[in-house]
Amino acid sequence: MKSAVNTEDYPDSGRPEIAFLGRSNSGKSTLINSLLGSRQARVSSKPGKTTLLNFYDCGEHYRIVDLPGYGFASRSNKETMHWKEMIETYLQTRPNLVGAVLVMDIRRDWSKDEELISKFVNLNGMPLVVALNKTDKLPKNSIQKRLRACTSTVSGGGNFFCISAKSKDGVDDLEEHLFKNWVNN
Repeated sequence: MKSAVNTEDYPDSGRPEIAFLGRSNSGKSTLINSLLGSRQARVSSKPGKTTLLNFYDCGEHYRIVDLPGYGFASRSNKETMHWKEMIETYLQTRPNLVGAVLVMDIRRDWSKDEELISKFVNLNGMPLVVALNKTDKLPKNSIQKRLRACTSTVSGGGNFFCISAKSKDGVDDLEEHLFKNWVNN
């Protein structure tokens, strides 16, 4: 729908928005495309493709906002600080932001980066859901083991969904949760 950097460039705030955050290459854009039912978000195998706040209308009811990924070291320090400021401003000032989805590659361990995001979102009074993505890359018996490993290290608990944005496993459950608890609330 629209890309923006500054608050004055955001689209109107007439519908609920859900922010999608996560490490570079965690599958945020692929998940967004699965939720939208079309390839609107640009997907790349190269980390760091998303550099702006990208707003997508999800039907008539809500909007998804794709935020730049974190943890990608080949960007300049100045650019990384600019992204941080842009993301924090959006998360702290957007009145129609109803929650955040932290998209995480299920094969990675919960790190201090994820912990910082979780705390930041919670301090700003927003609910958080963790989408453990790329389950298609693991054998079935490893998925529950990885889920337990992540949930046991997270302070404050939270809602976790094991998904594969690529094969769409679990995506409908995630969307139902977001709509029922955040959009249609």
